[in-house]
Amino acid sequence: MNRIAGPLFIIGWFCIASGIILGIVNLDQVVGYEENYLGETEEITETSWVSFVNFVVAGVITGCIMFGFAEIVNLLDRGNKLKEESNRIMQKSTSIAINESNKTKQPVENGITSLNRAKELSIEQELKEVDNDKSLSHGMKEAMKASIKRREGIE
Repeated sequence: MNRIAGPLFIIGWFCIASGIILGIVNLDQVVGYEENYLGETEEITETSWVSFVNFVVAGVITGCIMFGFAEIVNLLDRGNKLKEESNRIMQKSTSIAINESNKTKQPVENGITSLNRAKELSIEQELKEVDNDKSLSHGMKEAMKASIKRREGIE
């Protein structure tokens, strides 16, 4: 959990606990007053289960809303981390392509060109691995190379 979702989760549990506690505290409600034989005023109370249920339900609903917010924050944070990781991988592959381009003395026009170059290099490497595999027959090597080229759209 990140630093925002954690407190929201705790607030959710606090809301549920508060609803239960307030329900118990307000279980007996004052419905009126009467004077006793000494002239003192005494409260008339009734046990109100409706009040108890109202407080508990309100606490549970509020707690669940907080849990929902915490989960939304977690999902957004996880998506953001995946996006950052994807960007890091993309930058790494672009820098590899630029380095390869510098070795071959061919200029890199933009990121797309460098990514295409990296893809071409990985295809060439894959084709070389098929050629160097001693366990494959000549016909099998040709079939695998054709399959790789067809997959990548190379003639």
